[in-house]
Amino acid sequence: KVTDEQMAELFAIDPVTWLAEADLTEEYFAQFGDRVPQELTAQLAALRERLASA
Repeated sequence: KVTDEQMAELFAIDPVTWLAEADLTEEYFAQFGDRVPQELTAQLAALRERLASA
């Protein structure tokens, strides 16, 4: 059986690492300029907001 503590560890994230990944993703998107769908940039912005409150 998986304990609550183990579940918490399995699903834990490091916001600093993920924010760095978001920066890299934004740089990647920039290569494509206006061809990046707005939905993708909106999802990236939403991810940043969730990470900021984590």
